[in-house]
Amino acid sequence: MDEYNHTNQDGKDPNQVNYTPVAPEHTNNYQQPRPPINGPYNGYQAVTPNNEGIGFGIASLVLGIVSLISCCIIPFIGVIPSIAAIIFGVLGLKYPSSKGMSIAGIVLGGIGIALCGGLFLIVMLGIVVGL
Repeated sequence: MDEYNHTNQDGKDPNQVNYTPVAPEHTNNYQQPRPPINGPYNGYQAVTPNNEGIGFGIASLVLGIVSLISCCIIPFIGVIPSIAAIIFGVLGLKYPSSKGMSIAGIVLGGIGIALCGGLFLIVMLGIVVGL
């Protein structure tokens, strides 16, 4: 054994401990086997992304935004997309993938109806008073 090379003449390190592998029947494996991607496994079904019903949430959100814009332009026309946004939002609440967009569409639709009603009252008061 020389000063810089820490190996014996047979090429092995004298400080290294020789480990013997343990037989597979004696191993303690804590990892669970992975379930198949498509199908049940021990009574449980594999989790896959579910985009079912996301169209209701998107439609509700878009109609809510359109209702706010159209209420500012013509108050009478803005009621239609507001009501549609609330309807699509309520339908979309059944699906977890579109719940956030559905709630936003319902809120925007409600604001649109309130805004259209307020602007309608202001227009009617202006006509009655003669402004």
